[in-house]
Amino acid sequence: MKKRFLVVGIGQLGHSLARNLFAEGQEVIALDNDPDHIETIKSDCSFAVVGDAQDIEVLREVGAEKVD
Repeated sequence: MKKRFLVVGIGQLGHSLARNLFAEGQEVIALDNDPDHIETIKSDCSFAVVGDAQDIEVLREVGAEKVD
């Protein structure tokens, strides 16, 4: 069964986690406030978004309430 994950912070650990989940066929939303980090993850996730995870509006926009 496919699940939806939100990975916040696309540093070394976040990138690895997002890439592995996506490779397993999961839906992965990557969120980071650094555009360079988002650029590196684009091909390894379902959606990559530049934004501040402390901003409730950003979390709503990426559908955080619908992640598993």
